[in-house]
Amino acid sequence: MGNLCSNLSERETADKKPASAPSTVPINRPVFEKNPQYVSEEGRTFLAHYNALDADGKQASRVYTLPSDDVEIDRLHLQHYLLRFEYQSNFCAPVRSRLEKPAAKILDVGCGSGIWAMEMATDFPLAQVYGIDLAPVQPSSIKPKNLEFATVDITNLPLPYEDATFDFVRMRFLVLGIKAEHWQSIVNELGRITKPGGYVELCEPNINFVGAPTLDMFTGMFQSILQARGADPNSYQKIHQYLSTSPYLSTPSQDNRRMPYRPTETSSPDQIKLSKLVRDDWRMGLSGFKPIIVAKKIATPEQFDEWLEQCAREMWEIGYMAEVRTCWAMRK
Repeated sequence: MGNLCSNLSERETADKKPASAPSTVPINRPVFEKNPQYVSEEGRTFLAHYNALDADGKQASRVYTLPSDDVEIDRLHLQHYLLRFEYQSNFCAPVRSRLEKPAAKILDVGCGSGIWAMEMATDFPLAQVYGIDLAPVQPSSIKPKNLEFATVDITNLPLPYEDATFDFVRMRFLVLGIKAEHWQSIVNELGRITKPGGYVELCEPNINFVGAPTLDMFTGMFQSILQARGADPNSYQKIHQYLSTSPYLSTPSQDNRRMPYRPTETSSPDQIKLSKLVRDDWRMGLSGFKPIIVAKKIATPEQFDEWLEQCAREMWEIGYMAEVRTCWAMRK
């Protein structure tokens, strides 16, 4: 059932705004300086529980390794616009009619910067939107009135919501944030808190960047770090299964996308724009691993930068395609 989102007549959509357009929702940034919730490594800011060396000889208490700072917030915004541009929508599940009704409820799990939740709150003013994340980097004051953010550890189950609370529950790009052993129980929990007839939607990237010598080496290196901290680099391949296995959810639908790292001679202006977003997101994302790789003495800062540049050249040469999978299922 691939490419359902590419056919707008087959499902209801949230919006058709071009991803390259400026955001229509206000953004205000958290203050990281001199904040005890954060620590610094190699010029980047992380949540205080972050420890670049805790994967050596013992299991990390937290799997998430990327920073929580202004640079990462900018990357999350860029990534959001990249996906909205590709899908021409903020979601795939056929839930628009439910979300337009008064008192509809939407939950963004692992909401990051909060940009998706803010757009949904703006697009569906009659709905109440909630965003939860371990990192409190979302706007605290300048945001839509129908939007609330909360700091929640989604691995600490049950989540603080009653059964059948939400019309739409969405979780995107948490491959770096959930341990392998927690995935199924978290998806089951998302099903529990969804109303009958509502939807759970998951979206994950393929982070197996392979196809050239330095790229293969670099991918193996950062995946070994993720696995040492308990993450599953292959969750992209399993989200359909997690939804299928949940006792709360019906048979899921699926949409697979491949986005070019490099435009071709026949690429349209939109495809050229999309490939630029893919390259920027890839570089900014992998740059976030520099502090942990340097701290673990896997590479010097200069070596890391050289590897990153070589990987970028190889991805261009092989015509790398970024892959994203979205799956959604209705609550029984």
